[in-house]
Amino acid sequence: MTASAAYEREYRQWVARSSFAALHARASQNLDAAVQAKRPDLVASALDGLSVCYHYRGAVTLLEGDDFGWRDVQCGYLANVYALRLRIPLMTPMGSTRREDPNFVVRTTVLLGLARLFRIPLDERLIREWLAPRFDAEKLAGDVPAGRLILATLFGLEGPVAADALRRDRGACIKAQDAWPKRPTETAPLGVLDVEMSLAHPAEATFSFDEIAYAPTEDDAVILAMTAYHEWND
Repeated sequence: MTASAAYEREYRQWVARSSFAALHARASQNLDAAVQAKRPDLVASALDGLSVCYHYRGAVTLLEGDDFGWRDVQCGYLANVYALRLRIPLMTPMGSTRREDPNFVVRTTVLLGLARLFRIPLDERLIREWLAPRFDAEKLAGDVPAGRLILATLFGLEGPVAADALRRDRGACIKAQDAWPKRPTETAPLGVLDVEMSLAHPAEATFSFDEIAYAPTEDDAVILAMTAYHEWND
């Protein structure tokens, strides 16, 4: 299986426009200011921007046949995990509505799938604990069934599932890009990386992760956010 032509074009064009440099500079500047102001909510938002940078660039690097792209994807994942860590204490009943909308739950399910793929048990427990009372594959798919199987596989609900069924579900997602809630493939890097296949049938995944250790690309802004998180929560 290969990435869809539409998503491959989108990711490649994003990188070719030098969008990485522009978004990274803006997100890094915002993150530094947010750390200085001790605003975990704004730090989390800046981490979201950094994660997009690394997920897109990593996926394109993998499309070019360079396994080093996994390092960037891991960095995007790390930014997302710390964004979630920073947001969880802010999710009080009064202020949690926006961050518990179906699209956010879908994105967090993708994050869980990456935690399982990268074999990070501590992150998996954290994400699953937050996600469990909010996860319902049918509700998250809404009126369009496309994506239900991918979501269930990322979460780990499904038993043995045929590779062809996952391929069909991914194909259906690609055709339902206007659906609400958004399909899991709308969350980078799932537009290109078939993480669900990597979990269920690793030998049939587009890009093999088996030989790559967990060693995220080092990014000063992400490290600053991680350091601030631990200082604020000691």
